[in-house]
Amino acid sequence: MESRIVKTKFWQDDKVQKLSFTARYLFLYLITSPYARLTNYYELNDNYIKLETGMSEEQITKSKLELEKFGLAYFYEGWVFVPNMDKHNRYSVGKLTGKGYQKELNNIPKFILDYFNNKKDTSIKGVSYLYDTPRNNKLEIINNKPEIINNNRDRDREIIREKEKEKEEKNNIYILPEEKKEKPPTPQAELVSYFAEIFEKRFGNKYLARKEEFIMMANLLKAYSPEDLKKYIRRFLYLGKDEFPAKLGFRIGIFYKFINEVISNASPYNN
Repeated sequence: MESRIVKTKFWQDDKVQKLSFTARYLFLYLITSPYARLTNYYELNDNYIKLETGMSEEQITKSKLELEKFGLAYFYEGWVFVPNMDKHNRYSVGKLTGKGYQKELNNIPKFILDYFNNKKDTSIKGVSYLYDTPRNNKLEIINNKPEIINNNRDRDREIIREKEKEKEEKNNIYILPEEKKEKPPTPQAELVSYFAEIFEKRFGNKYLARKEEFIMMANLLKAYSPEDLKKYIRRFLYLGKDEFPAKLGFRIGIFYKFINEVISNASPYNN
């Protein structure tokens, strides 16, 4: 099970305290979202937010504007950018996640990165959200002379945190499997790759698969043949954006959940 840590000082952050109730709720959802992966950029459909938070469309719109005003999160073309989230999780420097982080970053469309990079808030003041206030370097005036007092206990805690995070990274890491000579890809991996291939042809963007989507494909293979599933994948990805269930998002999770509706939907892309 994937997990993300929200530290208790979240509630003392000066920006968080200025947010309205709904904006604070949305922000908490964004930093613990099941769709967030290794970087602090990820795709998120508003329909998912409505389904999983119970917020109305009006509440979501107002909360987004509020979060952007305080530089806590930005939204563009179905993508979300939470500026400091990767600093907290530190997947970019993890022994196991560093390569996965870079690969995920490389797969994000350049125009998305360019837009969000222009939005970065590099002057966050006050309590840095989700972080402990630094304790290792406290400045005290003793006999009118500054002295740096190092807190060894906090340093030890940090070492323990790093070890715990390495354990968590083993569960969280996901790198899209590449075909290896000694071990052919699994049937479910082939179907996920096929979904990504058709997705890119249809929309022009790379599809960032999640590890749970491989499990979904494996479950579908228990009921349908690979050829049938490829036919249903094509049918699903070529639905109109306003057609159900495509209007919930063109993701494997939606395809898996509403496979019966996809099968019953007549389409010129059945074969």
